[in-house]
Amino acid sequence: MTEYTASNGVVLKMPLWTDDTIMDTVTKYGAGPVVAALREFFQKERDDELGRWRWPENPDIYVRPLNDAVVGVVKDDRDGLAYTQVGRNDDRSHLDPMIRAARAYFDAYLEPKPWHDAKPGEVWLVTVDWSEDIVCTVSSSGPDFEPVQNPVWATIARGSDRIKDARRIWPEST
Repeated sequence: MTEYTASNGVVLKMPLWTDDTIMDTVTKYGAGPVVAALREFFQKERDDELGRWRWPENPDIYVRPLNDAVVGVVKDDRDGLAYTQVGRNDDRSHLDPMIRAARAYFDAYLEPKPWHDAKPGEVWLVTVDWSEDIVCTVSSSGPDFEPVQNPVWATIARGSDRIKDARRIWPEST
């Protein structure tokens, strides 16, 4: 038998429907806390099915990841407000709860890559999925990677999932 511990401390034993498990749980914790725990359990089950992560600081806000640099959607269930395509290095206000939720997701689940902290003026050797290594500078306006030798190539967002590897070549890293 497996168990689920809700945020209010109620322990639900699975499966829920066997041997008076619900009645035993209600007797131990009370009906109100058990109902809240059941809601949380079923919400988590549905979130898992849909690939959503709930922000522990505010469970009304969830994050649906897209890749290791961008979340596809950050949504608040209370008002339906949603952001799409929030990047790891999104420079919108750190006070915005939607941006904070996306940052919390990245901090909790994804290991940052060295190029995520690229600074304007640096030069990087960038490996993207569709090409050989490309020498790029980091723009001050993005900051994005801008190819040095071939202006036909588009800039590459520093958080792009197309980047497979990158290393700073100037100033030299130690």
